Amino acid sequence: MRSIVLVLVLIVLPRLAVAEEIELSQALDELETSNEDWEILAERIVQAQTLRREARARLLPQLNAGASVSYNGEEVAIEDRIVRREVDWAVTGSASVTVFDGTAYPLLAQAGHNLRVIELDAEWQRRTLQFEVQRAYFELAAAQRDLELAERTVGLRQAYVDRATALEASGVALQLDVARAMVQKLEAEQFVLESRTRVRVSANTLAVLLGRDPDSSLRATEPGMSPAPPTQASTQLTERADLEAGLRMIDAEESLKTSRWWSLAPRFDLRGDGRYGPPSFTTPDGVTWSITFAATWLLYDGGARYARIRAAESRVREAELRQTQRERFAKAGVVDSLQRWQTAFEGITVAQQQTEVARQAYEMTVARFESGLATSIEVTEAADQMFRAESALSAARLNADVAAASYSYLSEIP
Repeated sequence: MRSIVLVLVLIVLPRLAVAEEIELSQALDELETSNEDWEILAERIVQAQTLRREARARLLPQLNAGASVSYNGEEVAIEDRIVRREVDWAVTGSASVTVFDGTAYPLLAQAGHNLRVIELDAEWQRRTLQFEVQRAYFELAAAQRDLELAERTVGLRQAYVDRATALEASGVALQLDVARAMVQKLEAEQFVLESRTRVRVSANTLAVLLGRDPDSSLRATEPGMSPAPPTQASTQLTERADLEAGLRMIDAEESLKTSRWWSLAPRFDLRGDGRYGPPSFTTPDGVTWSITFAATWLLYDGGARYARIRAAESRVREAELRQTQRERFAKAGVVDSLQRWQTAFEGITVAQQQTEVARQAYEMTVARFESGLATSIEVTEAADQMFRAESALSAARLNADVAAASYSYLSEIP
């Protein structure tokens, strides 16, 4: 008896769990505040900003300061002048600035382009995360619809079992008819179990995308019918962040190529040094200073600079080819997603008509069976057709929702 009670408790407790309903807009808002990937993208932008600051630092003055104490063992003196003290100390300082370095300015521009690439890539990755949440949300909603359909089907087939049992008792139906009705009911109950598992898995997937622990009690509100798709795809993808990032990447490679060319020019630096310490033979007043203006020009390095220039030109060409390829694939993706949306939207209308016809056929077949004019096989076939039609309608709605979200994602249309 205790084992029976325990089994009943295990069956009832999951149904008593309080489901948390969430709307799509709430899910998207929670994504921005709880998903770790969202914050990781922000940290990547910070890292790119520091690289640009580091590139800018090459153009700014460099200041250094230092202090030292030396023990020399013994003091060296010539008459009353000390050449080397036994304990010597000094305070030093220096300042240097690059007057001209042709490679630095293009590298600074490259760092700025790379920063913009990271920002655009982060924007596109966030759009991708939003699409993933939308798709998971629609899949959860579809799983909930399938579960409702399965539970409703169990009720219909239980009623059919009751009718067949009553007709068998009155001699109108056979025991075989009751057995077929029971088989259909058991099949529907099996689909209920599968649908519940699908709901739990979809809920866990959505919860994880939102930055939560797996939560099978999460439920989606019914999103309603998807809107009608446009008749023509929008292939003017000027607002897509990933495509703009590709253009900025070309600019970054161009800046690197310019920097490689400027490496053939001389470099000019200005440096000032100062030292203060105790008076000595070489520094009677204890202070020394100097100002140096230096020009550096690498005349020959075995062709290494020309090799780097050629490599930079090749990277520019590669980036241009990849951008052309990326734009072509992007347009193809938009057209494909619209075609899928249009097909799925038309499929909803067809599935609705099939569902209505199948429902009417099922009701008429059951009525004829109760009158002795139809067999249980006909009832079974009519019930299967109605179930398949309703299931196809739910699948068509899911396809239309996902295709609409995909088209919005790929074409940058809200």
